[in-house]
Amino acid sequence: VTESSANFIEGLVMDAKQKGATFCQEYRREGNLIWPLLLDHVRPDMRIAWEEPFGPVLPVIRINSVEEGIHHCNASNFGLQGCVFTRDINKAILISDAMETGTVQINSAPARGPDHFPFQMNDVAAGLEGQWNWFPRHYQQHQYDDEDQEHRYQFAITFIHNGLIGRDSQVGAGGADCLLL
Repeated sequence: VTESSANFIEGLVMDAKQKGATFCQEYRREGNLIWPLLLDHVRPDMRIAWEEPFGPVLPVIRINSVEEGIHHCNASNFGLQGCVFTRDINKAILISDAMETGTVQINSAPARGPDHFPFQMNDVAAGLEGQWNWFPRHYQQHQYDDEDQEHRYQFAITFIHNGLIGRDSQVGAGGADCLLL
C-alpha cells in the first residue's frame, strides 16, 4: 500500500469521525498499514458512505426502513453488486428487484469477478479487471432489454438454491450496498 493510498483511507475515516461516526475499535495506523476498522453510525453526508476506501474499513449505515435502504443503494453512482440479508425470501426478492445493481447477493457477501455481463449499472468501471476490454464497444452495438433483468434475477436465485437462505451465522459485508433486514 502506498503512502497516498493510506492517506486517502485515513482521510475518509477522519472525515467520518469528525462528522459523528463511531469507531468500534481503536483506529490504528503504522506507516502505510491501516488496521481493520468498523465504523458505526455512518451517514450519507460522510465521504465514506460514497467513496470506496479500497482498504480494511467497513462503514455501517443504519436505516429506518426498507425504502430508505433501497433509496440509499440507488443513490450511489455505482451499482455492480448489492446484498440483502433477511429471513423473508419474498421480501428479499422484492428488494432485489428494486435495487439498481447489476447483481444482488441474498444472504451472502459480495462475490468478486469476473463480473457478470451485462449487469453493470451506473458508473461502474467495466474493464478494470481486464476481461471486459470489449464491453463499451459491444454495449453500444447491442441493445439489452427487460429479458436481461431475468438473468440478473436468476443469478440471485442461484444463491437461494445453494442453501444460503436462513443461515443465522452467515455474516457478510458489501460496502454501502448491503441491506440487513
